Amino acid sequence: MWWYAAFLAVFSTPVALVMTYFSGSECSVEAYYSLHQLGGAESLAGVFNALCDMREITPLFFGFAIGAKVGCGLVAELGTMRINEEIDALETMGVPSVPFLVTTRMVAALLVLPLMYVLALATSFFASWVVQHFQIGLVSNGVYFSYFWRFTNLTDFGYSVIKAVVFAFLVICVGVYYGYHVTGGAVGIGRAVAKTMAVSLVLTVVVNAILTQIFWGQNPNLPIPS
Repeated sequence: MWWYAAFLAVFSTPVALVMTYFSGSECSVEAYYSLHQLGGAESLAGVFNALCDMREITPLFFGFAIGAKVGCGLVAELGTMRINEEIDALETMGVPSVPFLVTTRMVAALLVLPLMYVLALATSFFASWVVQHFQIGLVSNGVYFSYFWRFTNLTDFGYSVIKAVVFAFLVICVGVYYGYHVTGGAVGIGRAVAKTMAVSLVLTVVVNAILTQIFWGQNPNLPIPS
């Protein structure tokens, strides 16, 4: 279990950070130029970035990154073990394959993924600031961070972490399921990887919509008097 946790931390974190960095930068670009069209509202870019990065974009891209890197990797790993009859060999020796191969990987993911996501979220915030400060440079740091921190709170942070961990955990469940039940040799592994990627993407988007409605559908949790 600890070996797989270290494997996730070392080899999957860079992928998640790269994806969330560029998603944060794109969000910042859209924030400025969209608000600029409203007639001088670009000073509110910090509001847009605080809400966009934390609530939607970063959790989604984190889920996509885990699906592409971890989910498909699990399918290939477990599928190869199934095709090579390594799983059958474990069961012949009296080693329960599901707890040994599946449960350990899922527990390791639950230990590592929250920390990975916090780093990814910080990277997304940093990218948004870099775009505003260096690429655009028309909104002062004081104005940007004043609005940014006003619309950033612990409740949204907790919801954001929950969303990301749920996405990643579901993706891993899909990966271990298809990997464990692979049939048909190398062709079967390829089909299982394709199914895992498709199911993971759809599941992430659908669950994101559901969780957004649950967390902010009735109460947007904004520091604006009603």
